[in-house]
Order: sequence, then C-alpha cells, then structure tokens
Amino acid sequence: MMSTETILIVDDDLQTLEFLAKHFLPRLGYKTLTASNGQTALEIVREHRPDLMLLDLQMPDITGLDVLRQLHDEGHSVPTIFLTAYGSERIVVEALRLGVKDYLTKPVDLDILKESITRILEAAQLRREKEKLAVRLERQVTRLTVLAKIGQSVISTLELDQVLRQIVEASVYLTQAEEGFLALLDEQSGQLYLRAAKNIDQDESQTLRLKITDSLLGNVIRTGQAFRMTQSDQDSPLKLSTGFLVKSLVHVPIISKGKTLGVLSVDNRLKKRFFSKTDETLLISLAGYAAVAIENARLYDEATNRAAEATSFARELKIVNRQESQLRESLNRLRFTFLNAIGHELETPLTIMLHTLETMSDPQRVTLDPQQEEMVETLRQQSLRLRRMIGSLVTFAGFTAKQDDLKFHPTPLNAVLDDALQLTLFKTQRKDIQLKDQRPDDLPTLVVDGERLSEAVVNLLDNAIRVSPSDAPVILSVQVYADKVEISVQDFGPGIPEKEQAHIWDGFIQINRSLQRGLEGLGLGLAMARYIVEAHYGTLSLHSAPGQGSTFTITLPRQQKMTGVLPPLSE
Repeated sequence: MMSTETILIVDDDLQTLEFLAKHFLPRLGYKTLTASNGQTALEIVREHRPDLMLLDLQMPDITGLDVLRQLHDEGHSVPTIFLTAYGSERIVVEALRLGVKDYLTKPVDLDILKESITRILEAAQLRREKEKLAVRLERQVTRLTVLAKIGQSVISTLELDQVLRQIVEASVYLTQAEEGFLALLDEQSGQLYLRAAKNIDQDESQTLRLKITDSLLGNVIRTGQAFRMTQSDQDSPLKLSTGFLVKSLVHVPIISKGKTLGVLSVDNRLKKRFFSKTDETLLISLAGYAAVAIENARLYDEATNRAAEATSFARELKIVNRQESQLRESLNRLRFTFLNAIGHELETPLTIMLHTLETMSDPQRVTLDPQQEEMVETLRQQSLRLRRMIGSLVTFAGFTAKQDDLKFHPTPLNAVLDDALQLTLFKTQRKDIQLKDQRPDDLPTLVVDGERLSEAVVNLLDNAIRVSPSDAPVILSVQVYADKVEISVQDFGPGIPEKEQAHIWDGFIQINRSLQRGLEGLGLGLAMARYIVEAHYGTLSLHSAPGQGSTFTITLPRQQKMTGVLPPLSE
C-alpha cells in the first residue's frame, strides 16, 4: 500500500539527493521534496509542512543546525533525521534539544535509514492519533458535564422559560450549530410557536409560525421520530417557513407521557455543515429534559391554580393543603427518578472513557511524553470526579427508593478517616483552610462499611470547608468510649439558626440557593451522611449557633453486626 507521508531531503550533495529522492524513498512508497541548501529547505517547510526531514549538517549557505534553530523559533515542528559525515557531542546535544529524532553518519546504512524513517513516522502518527483521541475525550467530558448541569436545572427550578432557554443554548453549543429553537404545539391552531431560541432575530422569532401540515416538522410531530438532514437529502436550502431557509438541520420531538409536545431543533443557514448521529443523540437527551421541565411546570401550575381557587373556601383549605403535600411528594419522586435515570444514562459512556484513559495511562501499552501524560491524567481525574458526582446522585436516589445492602467488615477506624482526609485535601488547599487532625493515636477497629462511612465523613468535611472562611480551621476529632466512638467535625463558619437545623438533613433543601455550584451544591451531602450513619446503627447530631460555627458528631457503637441494611429514612 502506498504511503501518504512526504519526506523532505536537504543535502548539497546532488548525487545523494537524487538517489534518495528518486530511487530509494519512492521505492518505499514515500513522496519526496528536495532542497540543496538551507534557505530553500526553510521555504519548503513553511509551504508544504513535510512529515519528515532528512537534513545534512554541513551546507554552503546555512548549516543544518541553523535550519533547525530557525524552524524552532518560527514554531515549526518537523521530525528530523540528521545526516552528516562528521559531528561532535556538542552538535548532537543541541540537535536533540531542537527536536532531532535520530543522528546517522554518512555513508548511511540504507537498512538503518529505512528502520529509522519507519520508526519516526509511526511514532509521529501515533502521537497525532493520541492527541485527536484526547480532544475527543475532552469534548465528551464537556458534553456530559453540560448535560448534568441541565439536568440539575430541570429538577431544581420551576422557571420553565429559563430552563427551556438553557436547553436551546446547550443544544447550539454542544452541536456547534449556528442557531437553534424550541417550538411547542398549539393544538387549537395546529401550529408550532417558538418558546425559546438562540441566535434567531427577535423580530423574526416573535412572528415565526411553523405549520405542521405537509412538512418535516409535521412528520416529526406525527411520528414522534427525529429527522436529521444528511448530505444526500437536499442539494438546495430547505425552507422551514417564509424566509427561513437552512442548509442543514436536526429536528427531535419533545415527548411526555407518549404525547408529542413540540420540537427541539438546530440548524445552519450559512454553512453547509451536516450534523452527526451523536448530535442527534444529544438533542434527544436535551428534549427529554425539556419534557420533564414542561411536566414539572404543568404540575406546579396545576397546584397553584388549585390553591388559588381554594383560598376563598375555608372548608376546602385542608383539602388544598393535602393536595399540595401530595404534589410535593410527586415532584420529589420525579426528581429522584430523574436523578437515577441521569446516572445510569451517563454511566456507560463515562465508563468507556475511563477505560480508554486507563489504557492510555498504561506504559506497557502506550508510550506518552510528559505533556501527554499530564493531559491524559487531567482528563482521567476530571472524568473520575464527574463519575463520583453522578454516583452520589444515583446513590441518593437509591437511598430514597429502596433499602441498600452495606458490606460490613472489621475495618481500622484510622483507615476510614485517612481516606476521608485524603479525599478533601485538594479542597482545603484550594481554599487555604487548615485542616486540624486531632485523632488519638490508638483508634479501634470497627465492623463497618469502610467506603460508605468514609463517604459520610467526607460529606461532613466538605460542608465544613464550604462554610469556613479561609483563615479559620476545620477540626477533625475522635472520642473513644467503652461502648461507642464519637467522630466530630467542627467548623468556625456562620453557624446555623436553630429554626433551620431540623431541615438541613432533607435532600435538595439547598437546591434553590445553589444553582451556580454544580452537582455538589444539590444539598445532598448532609442527608446522605445521616442515612449512612443510621445504617451503621449510629446517630448524627448537630451543635450550632449563629456566629459560633457548627459541630457535627457521628456516634457509632463499638460492637456491630456483620450485616447491615439501610434503615427507613428518618422523619
């Protein structure tokens, strides 16, 4: 099979130049470019960007080292093999510093030259492929992060217009579209009207009406199936409405309870760049979020209307309150169900990414330079962080939906606390908080689920770090008694008023105050910590007052059974 690589030969020996360029390298399948002096070589590299350069050291105008220095200063990186009849250690060192991959002495052994060319080009190709893979992985992490944040907004707010705008903006951003819109069906008129748009002129969006009869939009509404315009579908721009012509687009239905409510769409009017199947899949996920947001808003409006109608009837007030309570429970169940769905939908692609990153990190399978190792490790850590965030959501949903078996083993308490401190080390350093470890030397071994108990302590430490000013310490201490152990986390933050203390254990209690903090701001940490501690037949208590900070104390029995099931949620 013919190679597509191009090799530049730079040598003032015309006989060598002709042999390599016209005979030896073409027989190996390579394309060739030639230069008999350094200045010509510089011009060829700037214009043609060869894949490899065979460079003679001594030339009449400028030396091979001068060529390398000039290319280095200009930012050009061309894998290079030095060919020279003589040299010195100093020249070799500087050549390697400038990026030379091999150093061969004339007369060159052709077998050695062939092996060197093959090895260097294969390494360059592998490096390019790894860089492309790293970019794709980074893009996938970005997509998953955006989807998770959109999911958070859907379950945390009933401001429908705000959520729908975020969904359209995410659609345009993730698919790199020129514009996008979300249109809902007006059943009375049989038309779609724009509810949210991105990069569409305001006057145009206010007057735009999209008919569903005899149109692609209508087919999406009727069938509930997405439509993605491919290169073979249309040679000329496609008309969506009067004056609205596009060169490529994707329509996906917004479906709730088996009924199509509208369409989420992205398009390109100026550039004919077609969307991929991945783009379509992303839009389908975002359309699902839109459907949940619309249903949440409908339920909320329904409850609000019922409450308004009942205000003038004292006798019906209790009925309204009961209905509101049932609705809140329904919304909570919807939130938890949605959390669980998000976690499982994101788990598979995230696992694939992590497996790929682990493979790239294995020095026995892939060779990386330090910069590539750092880039892969950064992506791996961010992916692990995202998996932990998603895992916390799924775990909390499981806590509230069913009992969850724990794995009890004799575990040194020191090991549990060491793990918790290690997991919070980065946050303390980032916020410049002093974490004081005041454990006694000899801590007992307890029969616990070490991983879960460590998670509970991490949640308490995270909470303390979050509320503490940078000049205040966070203190971890342990008291050991004959029949119990007390683990305390003390902060010197603002404290918690007594009237609010009963509510801090409720999942999502901080959700409306924490929209800008990402998944870690869902207010689940303390609730999860309490459930884990109670599953160990222990208690989690709070001592706090405004202006005096807070102390959370885990109390665990010294003797524990080797089995455990999460107890019913505390009221």
